[in-house]
Amino acid sequence: MNLSQMSQGSRNRISVNTRVRENQFLRVLQDEKTQILNDRSPEKTRKESSPLPKIKSEKQAPGKPKSDKMISEYRNFGTGKIDLLTCRFDPEDLMIATGASDGMINVYSTQGANTEKPLTTVNGADVPGTPLTSLRWKPRGSYGMNPQILMSTCADGNVSHWYAPTGKLISRIVEEGNQILACDYSSQGYYFATAGKDRSIRVYDDTTKSLVTTLSGGFGQYPGHSNRILAVKFHPMDPNVIISGGWDHNVYFWDVRQERSYGAIQGPTVSGDALDMKNNVLLTGSWRNQDQLELWDYGMRKKVGNVEWEHGKEVSGAYIYSCQFSKQNDETIVAGCSNLNEVRSYDRMNENVDFGKVTNLTKGVYCVDYANNSDMFSFCGGEGRVHLLQISKTPCINLNH
Repeated sequence: MNLSQMSQGSRNRISVNTRVRENQFLRVLQDEKTQILNDRSPEKTRKESSPLPKIKSEKQAPGKPKSDKMISEYRNFGTGKIDLLTCRFDPEDLMIATGASDGMINVYSTQGANTEKPLTTVNGADVPGTPLTSLRWKPRGSYGMNPQILMSTCADGNVSHWYAPTGKLISRIVEEGNQILACDYSSQGYYFATAGKDRSIRVYDDTTKSLVTTLSGGFGQYPGHSNRILAVKFHPMDPNVIISGGWDHNVYFWDVRQERSYGAIQGPTVSGDALDMKNNVLLTGSWRNQDQLELWDYGMRKKVGNVEWEHGKEVSGAYIYSCQFSKQNDETIVAGCSNLNEVRSYDRMNENVDFGKVTNLTKGVYCVDYANNSDMFSFCGGEGRVHLLQISKTPCINLNH
């Protein structure tokens, strides 16, 4: 039975009522296996402004591979008063959405000089003040049109769909007793998946918003997750395959048709949106002191290499929350971390050498996201602003000045 056939079978509606009254999501993981939720009040905002980040393209050092790429800031926006936990470009890169630790979603235009004022602002939390944990835009799909629909998940257990230009709520599902920490769309947008605290992956039919199946276990050496799931991703070419990662030091591969896990990679400690796949190569980012960025062969499920945080040096303290392959080409990787509070970009064409970095951040970087149609990427974090950076061979104009 394939995915579409199953969706016609058992479609169990999830209750739209919730009693979830959990604490705040993901301020900072201070120690290994620190609790993901704390009691930070959303009303506590920063009294002092943060220093400006330093954006630098790395110079060629003796013995270091040479990259012809550089980064420069395009623009940035946000209040700077509340942690931004997630950010995402829409399919046409005309808008970017941010999700905050107080549950608020802001959608900004990426075009023109005046981008400080959001196009729309909505409250993504069913329980007021609960952190917004992940965002995904519905893909263009087989019709080639941008539906402008934004999916959000929240630590109170709700998954919502919004019409972004107006902020209208299209639907809301609540997974009672769960904290949803990750979500993803299939490549054509027919299905979406959620995952979180209860260690299960739920797959929904996007048209009916009904539950297709729940993935939570396997057989033998692939029993499924034993701790929170922080990242979930559909295979870019096969909607029946889902990949997930979390706190249990495992990345699992799931076959939706068999409703179970069929393989795993041991090692990565995924603590955010730090799982990506391109051309049968898997990228994982781990919240740990070494071997943070790793590349894996999808078919063999074997490690094929590391991406050093700083090429040729042993750097400790780069605890990865988010990493991603370029969506436009195969040339670059971007990653963001806490502790060192940095963003780095890497040249896949030249031994994965780091060619750009953002430093002087006072808070951790929680999310990175590439544009879909250009060499641009974004990042956001504890400083409360989302930054758009351009990868190029020559500096671009900063429209904020």
